[in-house]
Amino acid sequence: MLVSLGTLGTLNQGDLNLWEYLVLAALGGIAWYRARLPDVQAEKHLRPFHPLGPLHLRRAWQGALFTGLLTILLRVALLPVLPIPAAMGHDEFSALLQADTFAHGRLTNPTHPMWQHFESVHILQRPTYQSMYPPVQGLILAAGQRAGNPWFGMLFASALMCGALTWMLYGYLPAEWALFGGLLAVLRFGVFSYWMNGYWSGAGAALGGALVLGVLPLRRRRFAVLGCLGLAILANSRPYEGLLMAAGVAIALVWEWARSPGFKFFPGWRFVAPGLLLLLAAHGAMAIYFRAVDRKSVV
Repeated sequence: MLVSLGTLGTLNQGDLNLWEYLVLAALGGIAWYRARLPDVQAEKHLRPFHPLGPLHLRRAWQGALFTGLLTILLRVALLPVLPIPAAMGHDEFSALLQADTFAHGRLTNPTHPMWQHFESVHILQRPTYQSMYPPVQGLILAAGQRAGNPWFGMLFASALMCGALTWMLYGYLPAEWALFGGLLAVLRFGVFSYWMNGYWSGAGAALGGALVLGVLPLRRRRFAVLGCLGLAILANSRPYEGLLMAAGVAIALVWEWARSPGFKFFPGWRFVAPGLLLLLAAHGAMAIYFRAVDRKSVV
């Protein structure tokens, strides 16, 4: 069944599943056939965890920039028919409360004296008045609110997500397939999904996951800080799923390091220090935030 353009801003995940499955099945068959061709199998950058060459890496950054900007341009162009959405769901109001708190320079809010009469879904009332969710979504919306409208945060977060997904795919696929996958992400998640057309989104978690998975094929020490940034984002958006992903990536990295020539169990402080400092700063900020929400004296 066709979906009218006027309803695209409120699409649910199930609305497009049928044709998505058909398209993905067809693309999967084409990709499987293409990958079995001799010339493709001979390309070194298709091997798992093989370091990308400078040209392919430059194309990855160019593809990420292209899909990120395309996400913004397409969604802005659709504003006459898909205007800035209004919040409707409980999750959205919870995230907007968190965003407004952050935008005003506070970590949380004092409990209302008559809080029993103002209880809301997904919102804490005691010991302080704040959203029940981790802070990444609130920070995204707060950045947009400071820029003029909370939805601006969703616009740029979706653009960063699509760019990061494209950059990640370049590490696992040929350039043309990676860019095509990034364009699929732009259309499905970056423009016509509730991730863009609302205030409750998985864009932050997807951005973090793409950064974590994207460092695996690079195997360059200077990119480790991007993986640690992805871990920090996951810890503050989807902590349980992020922990499972981090464990899998850690096992893969240790396995590859152990098999590499001249393996050293400790890769050196120049490799560890930047990412470790970033993670320590992120965990310190998390401790301050959770402590503020959990105590009566509001910060």
